Amino acid sequence: MEQRPNVLVIMADGWRRQALGCMDQDPVQTPSMDAFAAQSCVMESAYSNYPLCTPARASFLTGKYAVEIGMEYNWQRLPVDEPSISQVAFDHGYDTALIGKWHLDDYEEDDEHGDHWCTFSPPGERRMGFRYWYCNGCCHDHWRLRYNDTDGNLFEGEGWQLTHETDKALAYIKNENDERPKEKPWFLCLNWSPPHNECGRKVDKSLRDKKQYYAPEEFEKPYHDRELAMHNPDTDADAYQRWAPGYFGAITSMDDEFERIYSYLKQQGLDKNTIIVLTADHGEMLGTHGRWMKDIWYEESAGIPFIIGWPEHIPASRNKSLFSLVDAAPSLLGLMNLPIPAQRSGMDQSGIIKGLVAPSEKEVLLSHNTGAPPPERTRYEFPIEKGMYWRGLRSRRYTYVIVDQREDSIFYGKNSWDAFPSDARCALFDNQEDPHQQQAIYLGDSTATDEVIVAIHKKLEQRLNEVNDDFIEKYWHKELV
Repeated sequence: MEQRPNVLVIMADGWRRQALGCMDQDPVQTPSMDAFAAQSCVMESAYSNYPLCTPARASFLTGKYAVEIGMEYNWQRLPVDEPSISQVAFDHGYDTALIGKWHLDDYEEDDEHGDHWCTFSPPGERRMGFRYWYCNGCCHDHWRLRYNDTDGNLFEGEGWQLTHETDKALAYIKNENDERPKEKPWFLCLNWSPPHNECGRKVDKSLRDKKQYYAPEEFEKPYHDRELAMHNPDTDADAYQRWAPGYFGAITSMDDEFERIYSYLKQQGLDKNTIIVLTADHGEMLGTHGRWMKDIWYEESAGIPFIIGWPEHIPASRNKSLFSLVDAAPSLLGLMNLPIPAQRSGMDQSGIIKGLVAPSEKEVLLSHNTGAPPPERTRYEFPIEKGMYWRGLRSRRYTYVIVDQREDSIFYGKNSWDAFPSDARCALFDNQEDPHQQQAIYLGDSTATDEVIVAIHKKLEQRLNEVNDDFIEKYWHKELV
Protein backbone atom coordinates (compact mmCIF):
# COMPACT_ATOMS: atom_id res chain seq x y z
CA MET A 1 0.00 0.00 0.00
CA GLU A 2 1.29 3.46 -0.93
CA GLN A 3 2.56 5.47 2.02
CA ARG A 4 0.95 8.88 1.96
CA PRO A 5 3.16 11.86 2.82
CA ASN A 6 2.41 13.93 5.87
CA VAL A 7 1.65 17.57 5.07
CA LEU A 8 2.58 20.63 7.13
CA VAL A 9 1.32 23.99 5.89
CA ILE A 10 2.52 27.04 7.81
CA MET A 11 0.60 30.15 6.79
CA ALA A 12 1.49 33.52 8.28
CA ASP A 13 -0.74 36.57 8.10
CA GLY A 14 0.49 39.57 6.14
CA TRP A 15 3.95 38.16 5.33
CA ARG A 16 5.16 39.78 2.14
CA ARG A 17 7.40 37.93 -0.29
CA GLN A 18 10.17 40.50 0.11
CA ALA A 19 10.43 39.80 3.86
CA LEU A 20 12.40 36.59 3.57
CA GLY A 21 16.18 36.66 3.82
CA CYS A 22 16.80 34.48 0.78
CA MET A 23 14.87 36.92 -1.42
CA ASP A 24 17.58 39.52 -0.70
CA GLN A 25 15.18 42.45 -0.56
CA ASP A 26 14.03 43.39 2.96
CA PRO A 27 16.73 43.47 5.68
CA VAL A 28 15.13 40.62 7.61
CA GLN A 29 16.90 37.70 9.29
CA THR A 30 15.39 34.27 8.55
CA PRO A 31 18.32 31.80 8.59
CA SER A 32 16.28 28.65 9.24
CA MET A 33 13.70 29.35 6.56
CA ASP A 34 16.49 30.33 4.17
CA ALA A 35 18.19 26.98 4.77
CA PHE A 36 14.89 25.19 4.12
CA ALA A 37 14.34 27.25 0.96
CA ALA A 38 17.77 26.26 -0.36
CA GLN A 39 16.63 22.62 -0.37
CA SER A 40 13.11 23.28 -1.63
CA CYS A 41 11.11 24.78 -4.47
CA VAL A 42 10.77 28.54 -4.07
CA MET A 43 7.88 29.87 -6.13
CA GLU A 44 9.33 33.28 -6.90
CA SER A 45 6.15 34.59 -8.55
CA ALA A 46 3.54 33.56 -5.98
CA TYR A 47 0.53 35.79 -5.34
CA SER A 48 -2.51 36.22 -3.18
CA ASN A 49 -5.44 36.44 -5.60
CA TYR A 50 -7.32 38.58 -3.13
CA PRO A 51 -4.97 40.35 -0.67
CA LEU A 52 -7.34 40.14 2.29
CA CYS A 53 -7.47 37.46 5.00
CA THR A 54 -10.80 35.68 4.58
CA PRO A 55 -11.00 35.62 0.76
CA ALA A 56 -7.37 34.52 0.43
CA ARG A 57 -7.75 31.69 2.94
CA ALA A 58 -10.93 30.54 1.25
CA SER A 59 -9.11 30.29 -2.08
CA PHE A 60 -6.24 28.41 -0.48
CA LEU A 61 -8.52 25.74 0.98
CA THR A 62 -10.88 25.34 -1.96
CA GLY A 63 -8.96 26.10 -5.16
CA LYS A 64 -11.66 28.58 -6.17
CA TYR A 65 -11.69 32.34 -6.47
CA ALA A 66 -13.40 34.28 -3.69
CA VAL A 67 -16.16 35.55 -5.99
CA GLU A 68 -17.07 31.97 -6.94
CA ILE A 69 -17.90 30.97 -3.37
CA GLY A 70 -19.27 34.22 -1.96
CA MET A 71 -16.17 34.92 0.18
CA GLU A 72 -15.32 38.45 -1.00
CA TYR A 73 -15.07 40.09 2.42
CA ASN A 74 -13.67 39.37 5.86
CA TRP A 75 -15.86 37.62 8.44
CA GLN A 76 -17.77 35.53 5.91
CA ARG A 77 -18.65 31.89 6.60
CA LEU A 78 -17.11 29.41 4.18
CA PRO A 79 -19.94 27.33 2.63
CA VAL A 80 -19.87 23.95 4.36
CA ASP A 81 -20.79 22.11 1.16
CA GLU A 82 -17.74 23.50 -0.68
CA PRO A 83 -15.05 20.80 -1.13
CA SER A 84 -11.83 21.75 0.66
CA ILE A 85 -8.37 20.23 0.68
CA SER A 86 -8.80 19.43 4.39
CA GLN A 87 -12.03 17.52 3.72
CA VAL A 88 -10.49 15.60 0.81
CA ALA A 89 -7.51 14.65 2.98
CA PHE A 90 -9.76 13.53 5.83
CA ASP A 91 -11.95 11.48 3.48
CA HIS A 92 -8.84 9.67 2.20
CA GLY A 93 -7.44 8.56 5.52
CA TYR A 94 -5.58 11.59 6.82
CA ASP A 95 -5.84 12.91 10.33
CA THR A 96 -6.46 16.60 9.80
CA ALA A 97 -5.53 19.39 12.20
CA LEU A 98 -5.78 23.17 12.34
CA ILE A 99 -3.92 25.28 14.89
CA GLY A 100 -4.09 29.07 15.12
CA LYS A 101 -6.02 31.49 12.95
CA TRP A 102 -9.12 30.47 10.95
CA HIS A 103 -11.05 33.62 9.92
CA LEU A 104 -13.43 31.63 7.70
CA ASP A 105 -16.49 31.90 9.90
CA ASP A 106 -18.74 34.52 11.38
CA TYR A 107 -19.99 34.40 14.95
CA GLU A 108 -23.27 33.80 16.73
CA GLU A 109 -24.96 36.39 18.92
CA ASP A 110 -25.49 33.84 21.68
CA ASP A 111 -21.82 32.78 21.72
CA GLU A 112 -20.60 33.71 25.19
CA HIS A 113 -16.93 33.86 24.22
CA GLY A 114 -17.03 34.89 20.57
CA ASP A 115 -17.10 38.09 18.60
CA HIS A 116 -15.97 39.10 15.13
CA TRP A 117 -12.32 39.18 16.24
CA CYS A 118 -12.43 35.85 18.09
CA THR A 119 -14.81 33.72 16.07
CA PHE A 120 -15.25 30.20 17.44
CA SER A 121 -16.42 27.47 15.10
CA PRO A 122 -18.27 24.66 16.94
CA PRO A 123 -17.43 21.00 16.31
CA GLY A 124 -18.95 19.81 13.07
CA GLU A 125 -19.20 20.78 9.45
CA ARG A 126 -18.11 24.42 9.92
CA ARG A 127 -14.58 23.13 10.56
CA MET A 128 -14.38 21.99 6.93
CA GLY A 129 -12.93 18.54 7.53
CA PHE A 130 -10.39 19.40 10.25
CA ARG A 131 -10.67 16.81 13.02
CA TYR A 132 -8.14 18.22 15.51
CA TRP A 133 -8.91 21.85 16.32
CA TYR A 134 -7.10 24.51 18.34
CA CYS A 135 -8.27 27.80 16.94
CA ASN A 136 -8.66 31.44 17.96
CA GLY A 137 -10.74 32.52 14.97
CA CYS A 138 -9.02 35.85 14.35
CA CYS A 139 -7.15 37.27 17.33
CA HIS A 140 -4.57 39.92 16.44
CA ASP A 141 -3.67 40.65 20.06
CA HIS A 142 -0.57 38.51 19.75
CA TRP A 143 0.05 38.20 23.49
CA ARG A 144 -3.48 37.01 24.17
CA LEU A 145 -4.12 33.26 24.16
CA ARG A 146 -7.74 32.42 23.46
CA TYR A 147 -8.54 29.15 21.71
CA ASN A 148 -11.40 26.77 21.09
CA ASP A 149 -10.29 23.13 21.17
CA THR A 150 -11.44 19.96 19.41
CA ASP A 151 -14.32 19.42 21.85
CA GLY A 152 -15.39 23.06 21.86
CA ASN A 153 -13.76 23.98 25.18
CA LEU A 154 -12.30 27.43 25.68
CA PHE A 155 -8.68 27.92 26.74
CA GLU A 156 -7.46 31.38 27.81
CA GLY A 157 -4.12 32.69 28.95
CA GLU A 158 -1.25 35.06 28.17
CA GLY A 159 1.87 34.56 26.10
CA TRP A 160 3.37 35.05 22.63
CA GLN A 161 1.02 33.31 20.23
CA LEU A 162 3.76 32.01 17.94
CA THR A 163 5.44 30.06 20.72
CA HIS A 164 2.19 28.74 22.18
CA GLU A 165 0.86 27.58 18.82
CA THR A 166 4.17 25.99 17.88
CA ASP A 167 4.13 24.12 21.20
CA LYS A 168 0.69 22.77 20.27
CA ALA A 169 1.85 21.84 16.78
CA LEU A 170 4.86 19.93 18.14
CA ALA A 171 2.66 18.16 20.67
CA TYR A 172 0.38 17.10 17.82
CA ILE A 173 3.25 15.92 15.61
CA LYS A 174 4.88 14.06 18.52
CA ASN A 175 1.46 12.64 19.36
CA GLU A 176 1.70 13.53 23.02
CA ASN A 177 -1.27 12.22 25.00
CA ASP A 178 -2.36 10.17 21.97
CA GLU A 179 -3.81 13.27 20.31
CA ARG A 180 -4.04 11.62 16.89
CA PRO A 181 -4.34 8.10 15.40
CA LYS A 182 -0.80 6.72 15.07
CA GLU A 183 -1.52 4.72 11.93
CA LYS A 184 -2.72 7.67 9.85
CA PRO A 185 -0.70 10.25 7.93
CA TRP A 186 -1.41 13.76 9.09
CA PHE A 187 -2.35 17.03 7.39
CA LEU A 188 -1.59 19.99 9.67
CA CYS A 189 -2.30 23.65 8.98
CA LEU A 190 -0.43 25.89 11.42
CA ASN A 191 -1.80 29.39 10.89
CA TRP A 192 0.21 32.12 12.59
CA SER A 193 -1.32 35.58 13.06
CA PRO A 194 1.98 37.56 13.13
CA PRO A 195 3.47 39.51 11.46
CA HIS A 196 0.03 41.15 10.96
CA ASN A 197 -0.34 44.37 12.92
CA GLU A 198 -1.93 44.13 16.35
CA CYS A 199 -5.56 45.14 16.01
CA GLY A 200 -6.95 45.54 19.51
CA ARG A 201 -3.82 45.07 21.59
CA LYS A 202 -4.23 46.61 25.05
CA VAL A 203 -1.21 48.90 25.25
CA ASP A 204 -0.47 52.41 26.49
CA LYS A 205 -2.45 54.85 24.36
CA SER A 206 0.71 56.79 23.54
CA LEU A 207 1.97 53.75 21.66
CA ARG A 208 -1.22 53.03 19.79
CA ASP A 209 -1.82 53.97 16.21
CA LYS A 210 -3.15 52.14 13.19
CA LYS A 211 0.16 50.39 12.55
CA GLN A 212 1.01 48.62 15.82
CA TYR A 213 3.69 46.15 14.75
CA TYR A 214 5.29 44.42 17.72
CA ALA A 215 7.40 41.37 18.53
CA PRO A 216 9.11 40.08 21.67
CA GLU A 217 12.03 42.33 22.57
CA GLU A 218 14.72 39.75 21.80
CA PHE A 219 13.53 39.56 18.19
CA GLU A 220 12.62 43.20 17.68
CA LYS A 221 15.60 44.90 19.30
CA PRO A 222 18.24 43.98 16.67
CA TYR A 223 16.26 45.91 14.07
CA HIS A 224 16.15 49.02 16.26
CA ASP A 225 19.92 49.09 16.57
CA ARG A 226 20.58 50.00 12.93
CA GLU A 227 19.24 52.01 10.03
CA LEU A 228 17.07 49.64 8.03
CA ALA A 229 17.47 49.53 4.27
CA MET A 230 14.34 49.94 2.14
CA HIS A 231 14.07 47.67 -0.89
CA ASN A 232 11.63 50.12 -2.51
CA PRO A 233 12.71 53.78 -2.56
CA ASP A 234 9.07 54.89 -2.64
CA THR A 235 8.58 54.22 1.08
CA ASP A 236 7.58 56.43 4.01
CA ALA A 237 11.06 56.37 5.57
CA ASP A 238 10.25 57.77 9.02
CA ALA A 239 7.29 55.49 9.62
CA TYR A 240 9.19 52.54 8.17
CA GLN A 241 12.08 52.98 10.60
CA ARG A 242 9.61 53.15 13.47
CA TRP A 243 7.44 50.14 12.62
CA ALA A 244 9.53 47.80 10.49
CA PRO A 245 11.45 46.48 13.54
CA GLY A 246 8.22 45.06 14.97
CA TYR A 247 7.24 43.56 11.62
CA PHE A 248 10.67 42.07 10.89
CA GLY A 249 11.06 41.01 14.52
CA ALA A 250 7.86 38.97 14.28
CA ILE A 251 9.19 37.28 11.13
CA THR A 252 12.48 36.45 12.83
CA SER A 253 10.43 34.97 15.67
CA MET A 254 8.54 32.92 13.06
CA ASP A 255 11.91 31.69 11.81
CA ASP A 256 12.86 30.65 15.34
CA GLU A 257 9.62 28.70 15.77
CA PHE A 258 9.97 27.11 12.34
CA GLU A 259 13.43 25.88 13.33
CA ARG A 260 11.93 24.08 16.33
CA ILE A 261 9.50 22.16 14.14
CA TYR A 262 11.89 21.53 11.26
CA SER A 263 14.66 20.31 13.58
CA TYR A 264 12.33 17.82 15.20
CA LEU A 265 11.12 16.48 11.85
CA LYS A 266 14.73 16.02 10.70
CA GLN A 267 15.84 14.42 13.95
CA GLN A 268 13.03 11.86 13.68
CA GLY A 269 13.51 11.31 9.95
CA LEU A 270 9.97 12.56 9.37
CA ASP A 271 11.08 15.27 6.97
CA LYS A 272 11.71 12.66 4.26
CA ASN A 273 8.00 11.88 4.06
CA THR A 274 6.54 15.27 4.90
CA ILE A 275 5.54 17.96 2.42
CA ILE A 276 6.29 21.30 4.08
CA VAL A 277 4.85 24.58 2.83
CA LEU A 278 5.72 28.08 4.03
CA THR A 279 3.34 30.74 2.76
CA ALA A 280 1.02 33.64 3.66
CA ASP A 281 -2.51 34.80 2.96
CA HIS A 282 -1.30 38.16 1.60
CA GLY A 283 1.54 40.62 1.86
CA GLU A 284 2.04 43.96 3.64
CA MET A 285 2.82 47.39 2.24
CA LEU A 286 4.76 48.58 5.33
CA GLY A 287 4.92 52.19 4.16
CA THR A 288 5.64 51.48 0.50
CA HIS A 289 3.84 53.99 -1.76
CA GLY A 290 2.73 55.56 1.54
CA ARG A 291 0.38 52.61 2.20
CA TRP A 292 0.08 50.26 5.15
CA MET A 293 -1.27 46.73 5.36
CA LYS A 294 -2.69 45.06 2.23
CA ASP A 295 -5.78 45.50 0.01
CA ILE A 296 -3.99 46.74 -3.11
CA TRP A 297 -2.34 45.38 -6.25
CA TYR A 298 1.27 46.35 -5.57
CA GLU A 299 3.87 43.57 -5.27
CA GLU A 300 4.33 44.17 -1.54
CA SER A 301 0.62 43.51 -0.96
CA ALA A 302 -0.20 40.78 -3.48
CA GLY A 303 3.19 39.04 -3.56
CA ILE A 304 3.62 36.22 -1.02
CA PRO A 305 6.20 33.60 -0.11
CA PHE A 306 5.43 30.07 -1.27
CA ILE A 307 8.16 27.58 -0.46
CA ILE A 308 7.46 23.88 -0.73
CA GLY A 309 9.82 21.07 0.18
CA TRP A 310 9.74 17.27 0.10
CA PRO A 311 13.16 15.54 -0.06
CA GLU A 312 13.73 13.26 -3.05
CA HIS A 313 10.39 14.30 -4.57
CA ILE A 314 10.69 18.07 -5.02
CA PRO A 315 14.07 19.28 -6.32
CA ALA A 316 15.59 22.50 -5.04
CA SER A 317 14.76 25.31 -7.46
CA ARG A 318 13.86 28.94 -7.91
CA ASN A 319 10.71 28.40 -9.93
CA LYS A 320 9.45 31.19 -12.21
CA SER A 321 5.93 29.81 -12.65
CA LEU A 322 3.09 32.28 -12.17
CA PHE A 323 1.41 30.78 -9.10
CA SER A 324 -1.32 31.94 -6.74
CA LEU A 325 -3.25 30.72 -3.72
CA VAL A 326 -6.06 29.39 -5.89
CA ASP A 327 -3.49 26.90 -7.27
CA ALA A 328 -2.40 25.69 -3.83
CA ALA A 329 -5.09 23.08 -3.09
CA PRO A 330 -5.00 21.43 -6.55
CA SER A 331 -1.19 21.39 -6.49
CA LEU A 332 -0.95 19.90 -3.00
CA LEU A 333 -3.58 17.28 -3.80
CA GLY A 334 -1.60 16.44 -6.93
CA LEU A 335 1.54 15.94 -4.85
CA MET A 336 -0.43 13.84 -2.33
CA ASN A 337 -1.84 11.74 -5.19
CA LEU A 338 -5.38 12.49 -4.06
CA PRO A 339 -8.34 13.36 -6.29
CA ILE A 340 -8.91 17.03 -7.07
CA PRO A 341 -12.58 18.04 -6.73
CA ALA A 342 -14.28 18.93 -9.99
CA GLN A 343 -14.69 22.50 -11.21
CA ARG A 344 -11.67 23.97 -9.44
CA SER A 345 -10.43 27.22 -10.98
CA GLY A 346 -6.93 26.69 -9.66
CA MET A 347 -4.26 24.85 -11.64
CA ASP A 348 -2.54 21.68 -10.45
CA GLN A 349 1.10 22.78 -10.62
CA SER A 350 2.50 19.67 -8.92
CA GLY A 351 4.36 18.70 -12.12
CA ILE A 352 5.83 22.20 -12.33
CA ILE A 353 6.89 22.06 -8.67
CA LYS A 354 8.60 18.71 -9.30
CA GLY A 355 10.44 20.20 -12.26
CA LEU A 356 8.71 17.89 -14.76
CA VAL A 357 6.67 20.57 -16.54
CA ALA A 358 7.59 24.03 -17.81
CA PRO A 359 6.52 26.97 -15.61
CA SER A 360 3.04 28.38 -16.17
CA GLU A 361 2.61 31.67 -18.00
CA LYS A 362 -1.10 31.95 -17.20
CA GLU A 363 -1.78 35.39 -15.79
CA VAL A 364 -2.76 35.69 -12.12
CA LEU A 365 -6.22 37.15 -11.49
CA LEU A 366 -6.24 39.73 -8.67
CA SER A 367 -9.29 41.18 -6.90
CA HIS A 368 -10.46 43.29 -3.99
CA ASN A 369 -13.77 44.72 -2.78
CA THR A 370 -13.66 45.94 0.83
CA GLY A 371 -12.49 44.53 4.14
CA ALA A 372 -15.68 44.78 6.15
CA PRO A 373 -18.74 43.15 4.56
CA PRO A 374 -21.52 45.50 3.43
CA PRO A 375 -24.75 45.48 5.48
CA GLU A 376 -26.56 43.18 3.06
CA ARG A 377 -23.85 40.52 3.50
CA THR A 378 -23.73 40.31 7.29
CA ARG A 379 -25.94 40.10 10.38
CA TYR A 380 -23.66 42.40 12.34
CA GLU A 381 -22.54 46.02 12.33
CA PHE A 382 -19.25 46.80 10.63
CA PRO A 383 -17.80 50.12 9.42
CA ILE A 384 -19.24 51.08 6.05
CA GLU A 385 -16.48 50.94 3.44
CA LYS A 386 -17.14 52.22 -0.07
CA GLY A 387 -15.43 52.66 -3.38
CA MET A 388 -12.46 50.37 -2.73
CA TYR A 389 -13.25 47.79 -5.41
CA TRP A 390 -10.66 46.92 -8.07
CA ARG A 391 -9.67 44.05 -10.36
CA GLY A 392 -6.31 43.24 -11.88
CA LEU A 393 -4.18 40.83 -13.85
CA ARG A 394 -0.51 40.03 -13.18
CA SER A 395 1.31 38.69 -16.22
CA ARG A 396 4.99 37.83 -16.41
CA ARG A 397 5.82 41.45 -17.22
CA TYR A 398 2.81 43.61 -16.40
CA THR A 399 0.36 44.41 -13.64
CA TYR A 400 -2.88 45.77 -15.06
CA VAL A 401 -5.71 47.20 -12.92
CA ILE A 402 -9.17 48.69 -13.30
CA VAL A 403 -10.79 50.47 -10.37
CA ASP A 404 -14.19 51.39 -8.97
CA GLN A 405 -15.46 54.39 -10.92
CA ARG A 406 -18.53 55.23 -8.88
CA GLU A 407 -18.85 58.70 -7.38
CA ASP A 408 -17.73 57.53 -3.93
CA SER A 409 -14.64 55.76 -5.23
CA ILE A 410 -11.60 56.32 -3.01
CA PHE A 411 -9.36 56.26 -6.07
CA TYR A 412 -10.44 59.77 -7.06
CA GLY A 413 -11.11 63.08 -5.36
CA LYS A 414 -9.52 65.06 -2.53
CA ASN A 415 -9.87 62.20 -0.02
CA SER A 416 -8.58 59.52 -2.38
CA TRP A 417 -5.42 57.46 -2.39
CA ASP A 418 -4.34 59.61 -5.36
CA ALA A 419 -3.76 56.38 -7.19
CA PHE A 420 -5.42 57.48 -10.42
CA PRO A 421 -5.85 60.79 -12.24
CA SER A 422 -9.47 61.85 -12.51
CA ASP A 423 -9.83 60.85 -16.16
CA ALA A 424 -8.10 57.46 -15.90
CA ARG A 425 -10.07 54.26 -16.41
CA CYS A 426 -7.25 51.73 -16.04
CA ALA A 427 -3.54 51.54 -15.34
CA LEU A 428 -0.62 49.40 -16.39
CA PHE A 429 2.62 48.84 -14.49
CA ASP A 430 5.63 47.60 -16.46
CA ASN A 431 7.36 45.50 -13.80
CA GLN A 432 10.34 44.88 -16.04
CA GLU A 433 11.17 48.54 -16.69
CA ASP A 434 9.69 49.82 -13.42
CA PRO A 435 10.19 47.05 -10.82
CA HIS A 436 9.13 49.29 -7.92
CA GLN A 437 5.86 50.21 -9.66
CA GLN A 438 6.45 53.92 -9.23
CA GLN A 439 5.05 55.09 -12.56
CA ALA A 440 1.64 53.91 -13.74
CA ILE A 441 0.96 53.98 -17.47
CA TYR A 442 -2.52 55.10 -18.49
CA LEU A 443 -4.47 54.60 -21.69
CA GLY A 444 -3.27 57.22 -24.16
CA ASP A 445 0.01 57.77 -22.30
CA SER A 446 2.87 58.21 -24.76
CA THR A 447 5.18 56.02 -22.65
CA ALA A 448 3.41 52.85 -23.81
CA THR A 449 1.26 51.78 -26.70
CA ASP A 450 -2.45 51.53 -26.14
CA GLU A 451 -2.22 48.19 -27.91
CA VAL A 452 -0.62 46.58 -24.84
CA ILE A 453 -3.33 47.91 -22.52
CA VAL A 454 -6.17 46.90 -24.81
CA ALA A 455 -4.79 43.37 -25.16
CA ILE A 456 -4.35 42.77 -21.44
CA HIS A 457 -7.75 44.32 -20.72
CA LYS A 458 -9.38 41.78 -23.00
CA LYS A 459 -7.63 38.99 -21.08
CA LEU A 460 -8.86 40.44 -17.78
CA GLU A 461 -12.40 40.71 -19.10
CA GLN A 462 -12.26 37.08 -20.25
CA ARG A 463 -11.02 35.87 -16.88
CA LEU A 464 -13.70 37.81 -15.01
CA ASN A 465 -16.38 36.30 -17.25
CA GLU A 466 -15.03 32.81 -16.56
CA VAL A 467 -15.66 33.21 -12.83
CA ASN A 468 -18.93 35.16 -13.23
CA ASP A 469 -17.48 38.33 -11.76
CA ASP A 470 -19.70 41.28 -12.77
CA PHE A 471 -17.22 43.97 -11.64
CA ILE A 472 -17.01 45.68 -15.04
CA GLU A 473 -20.77 46.00 -15.36
CA LYS A 474 -21.42 47.15 -11.79
CA TYR A 475 -18.37 49.21 -10.86
CA TRP A 476 -16.33 50.06 -13.92
CA HIS A 477 -19.23 50.97 -16.24
CA LYS A 478 -17.23 52.38 -19.13
CA GLU A 479 -16.19 50.47 -22.20
CA LEU A 480 -12.54 50.48 -23.14
CA VAL A 481 -12.19 52.10 -26.55
